[in-house]
Amino acid sequence: MTTEPKKTEPMEGAAPVPPAPKAPRPAAPDRPIRRVGSITLGFALIAAGAFFLLFYFWPAFNWQLVLKLAPALALVLLGCEVLYSAARPGRWKYDFLSVFACLALMGGAFCLAFVPVVWERMGPARSIREQQLTDGYIDQLYSDLESQAGQIRLKDLRGNVYLNTVDEEPERLDLSDDAARLYLWVELYGPYEGSEDFAADCRALTDVIRSQAHQPEEVYFYYDYRPEGRPDQELQGGRLELELMGPVQLDWTQAQMAEQVEAEGCFDPAESLPAESEPAAEEPAASQAAETAAEAA
Repeated sequence: MTTEPKKTEPMEGAAPVPPAPKAPRPAAPDRPIRRVGSITLGFALIAAGAFFLLFYFWPAFNWQLVLKLAPALALVLLGCEVLYSAARPGRWKYDFLSVFACLALMGGAFCLAFVPVVWERMGPARSIREQQLTDGYIDQLYSDLESQAGQIRLKDLRGNVYLNTVDEEPERLDLSDDAARLYLWVELYGPYEGSEDFAADCRALTDVIRSQAHQPEEVYFYYDYRPEGRPDQELQGGRLELELMGPVQLDWTQAQMAEQVEAEGCFDPAESLPAESEPAAEEPAASQAAETAAEAA
């Protein structure tokens, strides 16, 4: 037969007995705090390494398409990381270094987005095509100038073709495209005595240029006179130049071209005329004074 223990009631006026302290729980392990942008930076480094490997070992790798998509993907991944860090602030750190890393990634993404555009406008394929078009036009123009205006001596004939368009296959472009711009520089051998003779040859050469299939945007004619080995030469050199822009100026008459010719040095009347000397101006006054003295004597 079991007997229950008797409960002892606290005596009146006695202090209450405090409860026994609870055993402390084991501390949870500290979780590492990550900075915002570190995951995106890691993915960017992995993607850059994979990009270079594919570029070197896969000949058919379309690197231009990857460069176009990479900035957008990097910004999307960075935005997802920022939103995830805002939802769990305890495990992510958004301090000055995190902001700097995000800005660096964004700047790199924007700079990377301009690489395909710059490559398409300044790449070797476009430069080679521009040189091919320039050489073909200059060869044909020089042949026509020799046959139609052979009496005019040329010192130099140069040109430049600019393809102001974005095309992944520049070899398909030619001078018939609206984006092609042609510029010519023609140096004449001379000699010329003034603007009239120079304008007459410019008009004759312009007729041949206008007969070509493709018209230039600008034609620049010039003639340089430099006396060599003649120190007693009164004329110290000069320059004649004429710039024609657009179809309207290419249709100018010889008189209109002569009015627009710019003359420098010995061809400029303001520079070639000798200045009047002061002794020559004082000579009449000196002779008059001598006559007055002779009459007084």
